[in-house]
Amino acid sequence: MIGDFTSSGIGDLMKVAKNKIDFGAPALAYIEEKRFEKKLGRSLSKDHNARPTSWGNLCEIYFYTKKEMPLSVEVLNKIRFSHRDLAWSGAPDGLDGDMVIDLKSPYTMKSFCQLSECKTAEDLLKLNHLYFWQLVSNAILIEQERGIKVNNAKLIVFCPQKRELYDIREVARTTNLLRPSETRWLEYAEDDELPYLVEGSEYKSIYELEFEIKKEWKDALIENVKKALNYER
Repeated sequence: MIGDFTSSGIGDLMKVAKNKIDFGAPALAYIEEKRFEKKLGRSLSKDHNARPTSWGNLCEIYFYTKKEMPLSVEVLNKIRFSHRDLAWSGAPDGLDGDMVIDLKSPYTMKSFCQLSECKTAEDLLKLNHLYFWQLVSNAILIEQERGIKVNNAKLIVFCPQKRELYDIREVARTTNLLRPSETRWLEYAEDDELPYLVEGSEYKSIYELEFEIKKEWKDALIENVKKALNYER
């Protein structure tokens, strides 16, 4: 619903002030944005048309339709999961047993390289707190809706080979999962404006980071969401 805290941004609620107790500036800004959205009855953000967002969505569609996935993986296709009691929702990419999955296709090569070199959950939290808490959040929301335990997470980091750019452009032209306005920019983008790997690169196209989601992380996130909703009022 409009004004819900969402998995993609909820990591900001974990940012605290210098006293280690109160919400920090990113958390307060996020709470304010959601308050505005509820009063407006619409989203503040227009970033679905931004290139990084559009590129990530296109690569996700390409990845899950063209890459061979284990039969155990359930591709969720942006199904939205909601908390039963709190204004909180999210759209995980996939589920494999008790493991929530999220795919990231950074729009900058530097971001891809940085993410590819994360070896632990702590590395990910330090590099990008939003990606880390997005996985924790989606695990909680799946547990809420499906009544199952989701105790593990997998982050998939994907950058296409240059030869795959043609196929991604085809996805942009033919998909009905995105609006034409979200993908039209790709018609005019040169290959070198896009992230891709060259033949012989030391980097692989796909990296996976798996980790156990600690109960203390779930509890801390739930507590901060409750605190934020009370603060909002």
